[in-house]
Amino acid sequence: MNKKTFASLLLAVAFVSACAARVLAATAANSPDDICPPTADPCEITQNYEVTAPGGTLDFGLRAVRITPTGRLERSANIFCGAFIAEGGKGHVATNSSDGPRLAGSLSVTARRACSGDGTTPCLDDSLCASLSLGTCSVGDGTISYDAKHKGNGGPGGSFILLAAGDITVDGLINVNSNVRGTDGGLVQIESMMGSVTVGADVLARAGAPATQYGTPDSAGTVMLRAALDVTVKGKLDQGGGASGGLAQIDAGRDAFILAGITVSAGGLPYASGGSIEVDAGRNVVVDSQPGEGAMWLKLNGGAAKYGGDEYYPGKFYGGAGGYCRIAAGGDLTVSNAVTIEAKGSRKAYIEGYPYGGDIALSAGGVASVAGHLASKGYGSFGQSRTLSVHGAGGVTLDRGAVLDARSKFSGGSVIVGSDGPVEFDGKIDVRADLFLTPKPSYYGYTYFEYGYGGSVYIEGKADVTIGGRIFGAANGGSAGVHIDVCRLTIESGGRIDQTHGTPDGADDDNLITVRESMRVDPDGVLVTKASTGVNRITYRDPAKPPVLLGHVSPAPQLIVDPSLAGCPVCGNLEIDQGESCDDGNQVSGDGCRDDCQDEGCIAQTPPPGYPTVPLCFDGDACTLDVCDAVTHTCSNVLSCEEGVACTVDECVAGACQHTADDSLCDDGDDCSIDVCNPTTGCTYADAPDATPCEDGDPCTLTGSCANGNCAATDERRTHTNKIVVRLRDGAADDRFSFRALIPDPLFGSDPTVTGVIFELRDETRQVVYSASIPASAFELRSGRYFFRDLRHEVPSANGMVSLALIPKTSKAITVVRAKMKDTEVPGAAMQQLLSATLLFGSDPATDDCVSAWQIPCQSRPGKTACKD
Repeated sequence: MNKKTFASLLLAVAFVSACAARVLAATAANSPDDICPPTADPCEITQNYEVTAPGGTLDFGLRAVRITPTGRLERSANIFCGAFIAEGGKGHVATNSSDGPRLAGSLSVTARRACSGDGTTPCLDDSLCASLSLGTCSVGDGTISYDAKHKGNGGPGGSFILLAAGDITVDGLINVNSNVRGTDGGLVQIESMMGSVTVGADVLARAGAPATQYGTPDSAGTVMLRAALDVTVKGKLDQGGGASGGLAQIDAGRDAFILAGITVSAGGLPYASGGSIEVDAGRNVVVDSQPGEGAMWLKLNGGAAKYGGDEYYPGKFYGGAGGYCRIAAGGDLTVSNAVTIEAKGSRKAYIEGYPYGGDIALSAGGVASVAGHLASKGYGSFGQSRTLSVHGAGGVTLDRGAVLDARSKFSGGSVIVGSDGPVEFDGKIDVRADLFLTPKPSYYGYTYFEYGYGGSVYIEGKADVTIGGRIFGAANGGSAGVHIDVCRLTIESGGRIDQTHGTPDGADDDNLITVRESMRVDPDGVLVTKASTGVNRITYRDPAKPPVLLGHVSPAPQLIVDPSLAGCPVCGNLEIDQGESCDDGNQVSGDGCRDDCQDEGCIAQTPPPGYPTVPLCFDGDACTLDVCDAVTHTCSNVLSCEEGVACTVDECVAGACQHTADDSLCDDGDDCSIDVCNPTTGCTYADAPDATPCEDGDPCTLTGSCANGNCAATDERRTHTNKIVVRLRDGAADDRFSFRALIPDPLFGSDPTVTGVIFELRDETRQVVYSASIPASAFELRSGRYFFRDLRHEVPSANGMVSLALIPKTSKAITVVRAKMKDTEVPGAAMQQLLSATLLFGSDPATDDCVSAWQIPCQSRPGKTACKD
C-alpha cells in the first residue's frame, strides 16, 4: 500500500468514526418528560438516551413505552410503565458506561396493570387490589415484548430484570456475561405475575475468564424465569464458566416447556464444580428439542485445570464435581430421546480434586416419561457417580432409548425409580465400576490393590413393574446390589438384571426382590449375579403364588414367604390378590365371581347373610377358621382358636374359644425379669427386685445378683478391646471366624501346656454356637508365648480351630489372645446383635481360670457378622 492510499484510508476511518459518534450521541434523560410529552401513550423512544435520573428510575405511570429500532437507552435504567415494547435493535446498552469503566449497568422494567375498582392504582396481581378493596388487577395491558438486544457486560456482569402483570416475550439476545477476568456472571430475572413467559433468544450470563488458577473464585450468573401460567424456553440458557457454574431456575404455575439447551457447567479452574438447574411446574413439564433442531443438552459438568505440583503429582489436573439438576412436575413430565442431561465430573481430573458426578432428580405428580440420556459420571482413578432418580406418582415409562448412566471407574452411583403407578422399563441402567481388583506397585516397593465399588439400583412401585430393558450392576467391592420392591414384577424376554461385571470381593452383590402379589421371568429373561458372592433373594407374600421363573436365573434363587407383606389387590386382572376369593378377569357379577372379586358360591354359603359386614364363609362358630376354596367354590370351617397371642393356651370349650394366660410361655431366660402373660396384649416384663440371685449365662461367673434389672456377677473375669469377625459361606463346613482380645492380667497364672484351653462362641441368647477343645499337648511354649497351630485339622477336638496364640505382655499386665477357625459351620452366628467368647484353662469354671469376651455388639449382614468393642 502506498502512502497516498494509506492516507485516504485514514481519512475514511476518521469520517466513519465521526459519523458514528454523531449517530451514537445520547441525550440525557433525567425524567420521562425528557423523552416524550406527559400525555404521550405510548411514549416512543426513537433516539439514544443516557439515563441520568436519580437511581436510574423513569416512572411512566400506566402509559406504554416503546423503544423503536432507532432508539436506545444507555446506563442503568429502572422503568415503571403500563406496557413495554422493545423492537429490533439495541434496546438497552449498559457496558463500560459512565457508571464506571469496568461496571456493567442494569435494566429493570416493571409493566403494570390497574385495579378494576380504581383504574389509577398500579398493580402486578390481585393481592394489592384485594387488600385495598379495589377489585382485581385487570385494567390495562401490563405486558412486555422485548425483541431488541440487551448488552450488560462488565466485571461482574450486569442485571436484566423484567417484571410484568401480563405475558412476557423475549426474542432478543440477552447478554450479561462478565468480560473481566475472575468476576461473576450477571443476573437475568424474568417474571410474569399473572401470565406466561416465553424466551425465544439466547440468554448469556457466563463468568469471566479465570484470572489465575489461584485467583479469586468467580461464579457464573443466574437466570430465573417465573410465570403464573406457562414458561417456554426456545433460546439457549448459558450460565457456564467460573469456579462454580451458575443457576438456571424455571418456575411455572402451569406448564414448562424446555425446548433449548441449558449450560451451567464450570470453567477451567481447579476444583470447579457444575451449577444447578431447577425446574418446577404446577402442571406439566416437557424437555424436548424444537422440530428440526436435533439433539439438545442440559449440561452441569465440573471443570478442571492444572494446580500446583509436587514430586508425586507434578502439574496434574485437579477437577470439580458435576452439578445438581431437579425437574419437578405437578402433572406429567416428558424428557424426549433428543435430550441429554449430564452432570459429570471433569474428564481431566487426577487423584486430587472432586472427580464426582452430580445428582439428577426427575419427579412427576402424574406420569414420568423418559426417553433421553441421564448421566452422572466421575472420571479418573477416583471418579465417582452420584444419584439419578426418576419418580412418577402416576407411573414411570423409561423407553428403549432411555439411558440412566451412573457408571464410573472407581465407584458407581445410585439409580432410583419409584412410582405409585405402573412402571414400564425398556431402557438401560448402568451403575458398574470399571476399576477391578488390580495389583499395583507402590512407591515403597510393596504391592497394593486398586478396586472399584459398584453402585446400587432401587425400583419401588405400588403397581405392576415390567422390565424389558437392561440393568447392569457390579460385583466389585462394596456393590449395594439391585433392590426391587413392587406389587407385580415381570422380566420380559430380552429383559436383563445382571450383576456379573467385575471382580467380586465377597459381599453385597445381591439381587433382592420383594413382590407383594406375583413375579414372572419370561423365557429369555435374565436375572444373574456372581454365584461365588451374590444371591438372588425373592421374597413374596402368598405361598399359593410362587414366582414363575421360566428364564435364566443364576444362581438358583432363595425363595422366602412373608405373609406380613401388604398386598396390592386389583379386581379383574385374572389374578387372585390379597382380600379376593376369585378373579375371572372382569368386574361383572352373575358369572360365578362377583364384581368385587368374591366367590359367589362361597357367599351363598355364608350364614347369616350380610357379606362384607360378616366375613366370607362365616358359620357363626367362634372356634372355626372359615375359608373359601377357590377351586371348589365351597366353604370350609376348620376348628381353630388361635387368636394371635403367643403366651395363651387356646382351646375350644362348649363351642367357644378360651384363651388361658400361661406365664411360663413368656420366659425370656433372664433371671432379673419378672415374666407375665397378659391374655390380651401378650408378654410383659418388669425388673426383678434387687439382690435376687441370678445367672447371667457367662460360664466364667459363678455367683450374681440382680441390680436395676441386670444380673451383676461378683466374680467376673472379662477381656477388653475385643474383636470377633465371622464369615458365613454357602455350602457345608465352609464358615470361618477370627477372634482377638486382651486379657487384663497375664493368664491368671495358668499354663495352657498343662491345662489346655476350651474355647466357646455364644450367640445373643447366650447359647453355644461353636466349641473347640485344645489339649495341653497341642500347645507349644516359645519365648514365653503359647501357640497352637493345626492347619490340616489333625486335632479333632479343635473343631476347625487352626491357630490360637496367647502372648503375655508382663510389662503391660495383659495377655493378647488371637484365634482363627475355618472350614466348620457356625450357622448360629448369622445376623446376631451380640456375640460372646469364653476361654477356660482347664475343665471346671468353678476351680479353673476362665475369662470371657462378653456380649460384644455386632453389625451383621448376609454372609458376615463383625463385632467390636
